[in-house]
Amino acid sequence: MYAEAGCDLTHESDLDGLVAGVLLQRLARKLFDTNVRLEACHYNNWKQREPREKAAWVTDLNFEARLDKPNWVVIDHHATEAPAKNALLIHDLNKSAGLLSTSCAGSTGWVRRNWTGWCI
Repeated sequence: MYAEAGCDLTHESDLDGLVAGVLLQRLARKLFDTNVRLEACHYNNWKQREPREKAAWVTDLNFEARLDKPNWVVIDHHATEAPAKNALLIHDLNKSAGLLSTSCAGSTGWVRRNWTGWCI
C-alpha cells in the first residue's frame, strides 16, 4: 500500500499535524526499517515549495494537483477539489489528520501491537 517515503511532510503550526507526522515517521521505521526525515512546513512556505521528492507521505496539508504523483501518499482532512489519479489520497472531512494516520498505522497492525491505547 505504501511506497518507502523519502520524507514525511506535515503541517507545522498545530498538534494534529505533529501527531500525524510522528505517527507516519514511526510507521515508516517499522515497515521499511529506515529513519525518514520529518519536515514541518508552514502553509505559506508549503504553497511556494516545489515538491521534488520521488516518494513522500504528506499529512495535514491540503491535497492539490501538484501532489498527485506516483509513490506519494497524502493523508488529509481539508476540503479539496483535486482528484487523485496517481497519488494515494486518504481523505475524510470528518476526521483529523492524526486520526486518519492512526487508522493507516492500525491497518498494518502496528498500532495495536505498540500503542494499545490508540487502537482503532
